[in-house]
Amino acid sequence: QPVYCQFICPHGNLQRWAMKVLPARWKRPLPEDGKWVGRWVPVMLLAVVLGVSFLQLDLDLAGIEPFDAYLIRGAGLATIVVALAGLAVSLFFPMAYCKFGCPTGWLLEFVRKRTGKDEFSVRDWMGLGLLGLAVALHMVPLEWILG
Repeated sequence: QPVYCQFICPHGNLQRWAMKVLPARWKRPLPEDGKWVGRWVPVMLLAVVLGVSFLQLDLDLAGIEPFDAYLIRGAGLATIVVALAGLAVSLFFPMAYCKFGCPTGWLLEFVRKRTGKDEFSVRDWMGLGLLGLAVALHMVPLEWILG
């Protein structure tokens, strides 16, 4: 895991603490047929972030991650809902948000991992696709889209 995920992320640390405190009988394995959906959630969230950023839309991106929920005076409703939902799910599926929902952790892990082969892997194609999306959104004339 990236250093950020292990030591800095408040949401991940709270999930780790909950894993130590809660009885083992509460924990459930994640169904195999649902794992592929969870692996695509961070990728889709990153695509949304790219779209919002490059199209300069007026949308607070802090609401898609739980980190601002730990800033008591500055937390928005969406951030608090994401944080509480992530913690509730992690009571039964340990570290569920970190494994299947966190775009920051996914991006850090994506950058860190290398296959060691001289051929394109699925990760390389996904990275190239996100780069292509970023370039395409950057080249689109914003005045035409936004009016």
